[in-house]
Amino acid sequence: CFSFQAINTAKNYSQRFIERPVMGRKGIGKLSLFSIANVIEVHSVKDGISHGFIMNLEQIEDAIKDSDKDGSEKRYEPDAIYPEKVEIDRGTKIILSNLKRQLRDDRWLKRRLARRFSIISDLYNFNISLNGKPITIEDRDYFDKLQYIWTYGEKGASVLPLAKNQTHKESRPVFIGQDQNNESLGIEGWIGTVEHNGQLKDVDTRESLNKIVVMVRGKLAQEDILEEFGKGGLYSKYIIGEIHADFLDQDDRDDIATTSRQHIIEGDQRYSLLKEKLLSELNHIDGKWTNLRDKYGYKKAIESPSIKKMVSRA
Repeated sequence: CFSFQAINTAKNYSQRFIERPVMGRKGIGKLSLFSIANVIEVHSVKDGISHGFIMNLEQIEDAIKDSDKDGSEKRYEPDAIYPEKVEIDRGTKIILSNLKRQLRDDRWLKRRLARRFSIISDLYNFNISLNGKPITIEDRDYFDKLQYIWTYGEKGASVLPLAKNQTHKESRPVFIGQDQNNESLGIEGWIGTVEHNGQLKDVDTRESLNKIVVMVRGKLAQEDILEEFGKGGLYSKYIIGEIHADFLDQDDRDDIATTSRQHIIEGDQRYSLLKEKLLSELNHIDGKWTNLRDKYGYKKAIESPSIKKMVSRA
């Protein structure tokens, strides 16, 4: 059983929660969940009113088959969950069960989910559990690989305790410019490099982690913005990052996310400002990385007894 629990916003609740805007505008599509599970159970509470229902893929398919047999349209109605059976006090809880066999092992799924949402924590009242075990930010499984890291704002600084093996950190400016309404825009997050580029290959899926993802309102909005720059420097093969740009989804502005919700529509001024900022940061990181690696290479080299002896004679 896979359990997903979230709350749209911590607004008006306990001060131990951080207020955050609702994710996205198009939703995830209720039928998309059937691509990974056969049974979907939803519990939801708003303003003290509880609702719930269960959708069963087999029953839906049976209703479709019955309609085809006699030409009539059979209406499928999910099984209701009575208010007293709803398991939460506020927010929404989704439980996926009878998972399909093609799903990979638990570790793979935990990693994918941890990398898709940036607000997994009690602080945001947004939690995900798999087979009863909570998923945490540590399940992304790449922070300990970071050698050098450049951070932006509080969200960037918050990952420093997880980058236990980093040997260089630098806080960078967050401001990127003003939009057409003269509102100041800024980013948060981090960009890091690893010691060996082979560390950016997921050991289970062989998926490349050599990319910079864009997060909007706590959810992945673009799989990789790094590929748009066509950077050919050696340093670019060692990069991984996570940039938060909530200004790409403002309630009073056009929705510029693609239908797939995996990419941002180009041409919008906000997206252009983001790209200009990141290009500038990549150029900065390029120069810094080269100097840091030269010093690191020298330090590693003189650890060799024979080279250390040669240096002492010089």
